Order: sequence, then C-alpha cells, then structure tokens
Amino acid sequence: MSVDIIDLGMGNVSSIANLLIRLGIHSRLVSRPSDLNSDTVIIPGVGAIGAYVERFRSLGFHDAIYSCAEKGKQVIGICLGFQLLTQWSEESGGIECLGLIKAQTRRLKGDTTHNGWETFSFDRRTIADNTSFRAPSLTRKYLVDGRVYYNHEYGVECFDEKAITIPIESFNKCYSAMVVKDNVVGMQFHPEKSQSTGLELFKQLL
Repeated sequence: MSVDIIDLGMGNVSSIANLLIRLGIHSRLVSRPSDLNSDTVIIPGVGAIGAYVERFRSLGFHDAIYSCAEKGKQVIGICLGFQLLTQWSEESGGIECLGLIKAQTRRLKGDTTHNGWETFSFDRRTIADNTSFRAPSLTRKYLVDGRVYYNHEYGVECFDEKAITIPIESFNKCYSAMVVKDNVVGMQFHPEKSQSTGLELFKQLL
C-alpha cells in the first residue's frame, strides 16, 4: 500500500508521513499533480485558506483532485485540507473551494479558537454499505473511541445528505469533526497529533 501526501510547503506533512510509517505504510510527498499515482491521497493543511487555495490552484492540484475523486481514489482532507473539500469558506473574505462535500466553512461561534483535546468515536459499521471503502487490512476492530486534537478557528457546517457526519460535541453538534462521503473523507482534528486514536482511525480507513 502507498499513500500520496500533497506537499505545498504549508502543512504538517512530515507528521503525517511519520504516522503512516508507524503503520508500516509507504508514503510519498507530492508537490506536482503529475506525480499523484497512489490509491489514497491526503490533503493536509494549516494556516489561512486564502493563501492555501491560491497555491493549490496555481500548482494544478485543483483539477487533479477532482480527477482522483472521480476515479474512485480515496481522498482524505485534514484540518485545512478538510475545509478545502467544502463548497465555500468564509475565511480570507470568502473563498470558493473544491465542493466535493456539500458543506460550508464558517467562523466558529463567538469568534473563538478551538484548541485542545476532545472525545471522539467512530464506528466503521456506519460506512459498511459504502463500496468505496475496502475492508481494512491493518485491523479487525471496527470501533475507534478515544480523544483527538483540534486547533482551528473555522468549522465545517455539513448539509450533505449523502455524507456520514460525526459532530464536534462541544459546539452543540453545529460543526463536523469528520465527514465521510463515498471515497472522500474530511477530518477537522489532527490524527497525526492524536496519538493512539489517530493511529486506530487510520487503521480503519486505509
């Protein structure tokens, strides 16, 4: 198994690569769309979405990710990469995003920053009918239950009826912790910083 990690020089790519190494998964840092050739693509990201989208588009990744999704490849967005999967973000004056998930990204209520640990639970049986996901080869477990780490000021409001959404509990379930739609997955938290919970979650998805 091999995983491509998009590297725009603006994200936490080395931490994600190290997480995959711990799982025995080979990964490649990809800075050109023409080099994408794995069955799974991870879009990491930290910072402001305006600069991120500008670089993402200028390098040609916009069309490349559409192509990956259409071909059935697994596309995983993490933190800012998750927000990129939505239709639109309020940040940076309003930015059009990829639209792979029917959702919008908005400033957290109260103009707060969500920084720290929260409980998280994912039952893989909820996506058992999703033929886009093969049975995991790294574990026989189906339940991930633990804590995950967040650091963000904007949250995803998902209204996609075809998606499975796990909410962030501390915001009265207004924002999404994780969204799964067909072969597209978005996570607002950082699995690479979430210790054993992040490892177990990746075992379920890869």
